[in-house]
Amino acid sequence: RFSLTADQFDLRDAARSLLEERAPLGVSRALTDAGRPYDAATWRELVEMGVVTVDLPRLVLAEAN
Repeated sequence: RFSLTADQFDLRDAARSLLEERAPLGVSRALTDAGRPYDAATWRELVEMGVVTVDLPRLVLAEAN
C-alpha cells in the first residue's frame, strides 16, 4: 500500500497552500485567456520548494535506459 512520508505530506501541504493563494481558478483562467500558461513567480517558488524536481531522478533513470 502506498503512503506518503511526513516530508512528502509537508511538501504537498506547502505546495497546496501556495497554489491556493497564488493561483486560484480565476487567476489561472485569466492567465490562460491572456495566452500565458503559468505565472513565472509562482512557478519559481514551486521550483525553490522542490516540487518541480520531485520526479527528476525517476525520469533521468528512464532516459538513461
